[in-house]
Amino acid sequence: KPGTFALAMSRGGFGLRFSLDPHRELSTRSGRKFAKLADGDDIVGVIPSRKKDILAVVTRDSRTLLCEADDVAELAGPGRGVTVIKLEDDDQVIGFGLGKADADTIVRAETDSGKTHKVGPGHDEVVSRGSKGRAIGKRTKIARVLPADDSQVN
Repeated sequence: KPGTFALAMSRGGFGLRFSLDPHRELSTRSGRKFAKLADGDDIVGVIPSRKKDILAVVTRDSRTLLCEADDVAELAGPGRGVTVIKLEDDDQVIGFGLGKADADTIVRAETDSGKTHKVGPGHDEVVSRGSKGRAIGKRTKIARVLPADDSQVN
């Protein structure tokens, strides 16, 4: 629909919101750009966003952050975005999700040993973007991030 926005997250912890309207038209030879990334960084994913959504971000070193999606700046043209979560030197974002403020769980973080941690407003506090987030485990790594329930898994 016209007026639809999407939210993108990079492995480096940067997020950006952008309008999908320019992407409705036929592409040019060089395509349509929505982000400018730093060297070595890449996009983890892009999800359609609505007003008042909550953004849940999970890093490989077992850190999570919940913030309002509206805190992520809307860009008119391609850009780097804003810092959503501050990362340690070797950490990276491995997954994220968007959900409603009254949702119990937005995503599930699965450790390399198979244990699952629920991430969402029912389990964590919604804070402002730009912090290091909250640790959900000690000396454990997150292997993958899954949707809140199995019915959303492809």
